[in-house]
Amino acid sequence: MKRTGFTLIELLVVIAIIAILAAILFPVFAQAKSAAKKTVCISNAKQMALAMTLYVADYDDRLPGKYWGASQPGQRWPVYTIPTYAKNRQIAFCPDAHDHRSDYGTSGWLADYIYGLTPNYGLNYWYLSEGEPIASTVGVSMSAIADHSRTVLLAESTWLNEAEQPDLGYWIVDPPSRWMGSPPLKYNSYGYVWPRHNNRAVTIFPDTHVKPLPVTGGDGSLADETLWDLK
Repeated sequence: MKRTGFTLIELLVVIAIIAILAAILFPVFAQAKSAAKKTVCISNAKQMALAMTLYVADYDDRLPGKYWGASQPGQRWPVYTIPTYAKNRQIAFCPDAHDHRSDYGTSGWLADYIYGLTPNYGLNYWYLSEGEPIASTVGVSMSAIADHSRTVLLAESTWLNEAEQPDLGYWIVDPPSRWMGSPPLKYNSYGYVWPRHNNRAVTIFPDTHVKPLPVTGGDGSLADETLWDLK
């Protein structure tokens, strides 16, 4: 008698093979997706670096301060640099962070307030501000930075550490001398570096080059204070 179907053993073998292939391929797909997001993040960061360069050219070789003018909360540095010089507000957000800021619209005081407060990249205000860094409205001159290729300008930042992937960043980021703990990720840890890409945070330098750096690890990592200090 001619057999027309599969035996139970044959079906189980096929299912087992499919399960093995899935177990092998799914992590590969996840890694590819993560790598693609990292590439977009680096591209966004490069555009932000170029926007900063254009800003510096218009403002007597000076970087932006934390605020514009009279320290208005709705006038943090992302509001008056990125839309003007990059023409694309979205580059301030990493694709690995879910962006809910569009719920507030793209114009008006509230939209600017949320946008300026929670970009995914924070400014190295502690060293790159003129005078008192806490309330600075003026950035340092580019000529005051000893090494443009080894001084952090912007780094991926976090607002809170309540989840593995915080949705919101913060518009400033603290150097390691101001971190609380190691790594610097605690509850209400706004203003700290956040490594969104395989334990690395995309970092922007004044010479416009971009590099993902580890948060800890000594020399060459974001825990190295000499990468933050302009001298």
